[in-house]
Order: sequence, then C-alpha cells, then structure tokens
Amino acid sequence: MKGSAQLRPESSSDVVAELRRALAERTKAQAPASQQRAPLSTQLSVIDAALQGGLPRGRVLEIVGGAGKMAFALLALAAATQRGELCAFVDADDALDVQTAARVGVVLERLLWVRTSEATPEPGQKSSPLRDGMKAVDLLLGAGGFALVILYGTRFARGSAVATTAWPRLVQRCEKAGTTLLVAAQQPVAGSFAAVTLECAAGEPVWERAPGGRMVLNGQRTTIEVTRSRLGPPGEIEELPLRR
Repeated sequence: MKGSAQLRPESSSDVVAELRRALAERTKAQAPASQQRAPLSTQLSVIDAALQGGLPRGRVLEIVGGAGKMAFALLALAAATQRGELCAFVDADDALDVQTAARVGVVLERLLWVRTSEATPEPGQKSSPLRDGMKAVDLLLGAGGFALVILYGTRFARGSAVATTAWPRLVQRCEKAGTTLLVAAQQPVAGSFAAVTLECAAGEPVWERAPGGRMVLNGQRTTIEVTRSRLGPPGEIEELPLRR
C-alpha cells in the first residue's frame, strides 16, 4: 500500500538493550546534582579519604571547636575556586581576612563574601547571629549556582527554636541545589541534620629560633577529627599546622 511504512521486527535482546539505555539516560537526567559531581576536596588527604573523596555535594556538614576552623574553611574554598566553582562565605563575625584567603589560594573573583554581623533584626525580633546567617544561606541556595557555602560564626547558640525548624528546609535545599553547606562554629549547632561533624583540637605551639638566639612563636599545631559521619566510620584524625 502506497504511503505506508514497513516496520521491521527487532530481536528481544535489542529491545531490552534500548530500554536499558533509555532508562539509564533518564535516571542520570533526574538524579540530584550532588550525585553527578565529584566531592569537594579539603586538601587534607586523611579527611578526604574518610569522607569518601571530600566534602559531599548537597549535604550539610559542620566543623566545631577552637583554632583551625577558618584554616580548614579556606583550604576547602581554595580547592573549589581553583577548580572554577562559585562559592560563598556567610560571615557572622566579620572574621574573614581576604588577604589571608588569597595567600592560601582562594580565587577571590569566585567568592561571594556575605557579612551578617551588621544585619538589622526584623521588627519584634532580637538579633540572632545564627538566624541571620541561616537566612542568608537560604537566599543563596535559592539563587543557586554555588558549589560550597561556608556559614561561619563563633556566637551561634545551640538549640535555638528558630534554627531547629529551619534546618530541615536547608537540608532539602542543599540536596536539591547540589550545594555543600559547611557550618563552622564553637559547638555543634546543626546536630543530626549534619551528615558529618568535624572537630578541631588545639595542639602544641610552634616555636622558631630568631636571630640572637631568641625563640619566636610562629604558629600552632591543631588536629581535625571526624567525630561523626554518615559516610563511613568516624575517628580519622589529621594534623593541620597553623602559621601566624
């Protein structure tokens, strides 16, 4: 019959192979961005290995304790920005030193610095560093395009009712955007909403001999330990030297 197309039968194996290919492409297209991209390196081999390659995409993590949080954050930012990733630093303490950041390798052109220390509280609410910081993070996740967001503050209060209700939303938004959120604080504030908790512990001071036989304090050794992790067994520790 003119104008009609002839269909050639295919073997069942060909049909199954085609279905598998189509299903694989569809699954890849629908997979969260966090599952399609490699983890973000911390430049610390032991920590990266413990986290199965680095900071996982689309997850909330936190690093707590004393000295070492800023150094760890800058290492992660340097690795990410050097790979061409766009990052953000939400600063509740006005603590970021851009000259130090540049010196350790952070590409400043790919870093958005958000300072919330001077944020004006909403009518009827008291100022809360953690709430202001989380609000800024929420806006960044809504804008999209950030591989790594650091939320940094030493005055974050644990157990805030507002923060507790906001964490589930941030966890979902991180997963959807494929953005890694690293919270740096004195004590755990994300709790069970964090996939990983790292802890800094101060170590021995580093002294160097100066002219005239004097000894000059030139830094401090600190350790970073994986104290809690959903990615693998905790307990891995790495030393991080801090220089003045």
